Amino acid sequence: MVKPSAIFSAGDVICTHPTNGFWGCAVVLTAFPPTKEFRAMCHIGITPIAVHKAISWDELVVTNLSILRFERHVRVAPDEYRSRAVTCIGIYSNYRVSPLPVIGMIDPAAVYPPPLAFKVGDGTRDAFPLCGPIKDSLGMEAVIAWRRVNDKAAWDAEVAQSRLQFECLEARRLEDARAKRKTRRDAAS
Repeated sequence: MVKPSAIFSAGDVICTHPTNGFWGCAVVLTAFPPTKEFRAMCHIGITPIAVHKAISWDELVVTNLSILRFERHVRVAPDEYRSRAVTCIGIYSNYRVSPLPVIGMIDPAAVYPPPLAFKVGDGTRDAFPLCGPIKDSLGMEAVIAWRRVNDKAAWDAEVAQSRLQFECLEARRLEDARAKRKTRRDAAS
């Protein structure tokens, strides 16, 4: 088991590396101390930055840091997907099991002015998802947003392939469940 390392402080700017070939940054917006019910927690906001090399503090135009508004696609029925805009902030356990370097410090209110409370939700209406421990993939939403614009054909093909695979697996799962129910009914008759 990997031992958690030091916690983040409100205002820390983190260099992220969510996938090969992409780096970005995230900002720790709040830091809550541990309680009887919870470990130390924090709000982390993902910025829209997605570049092809590690980011340094000197390269950031600090006054322009913002939180990504992200189109999250959700399956609502077989072969039917919808999207909703979410503010890309999550509530994380405030410890890290992998090295994500802090590259600077900023006033969190300069990046996200609305007050943040420990309110759990889906990323809408000032309530944000519980995301668990901070993972290496932190910031993947910025990469997805970048690819939707700058690598559109390849991204769309990957999404279509992934959805097709899921729909086939789901159809097979439902058919297997129906067959099991029929077998049980037949055995009970």
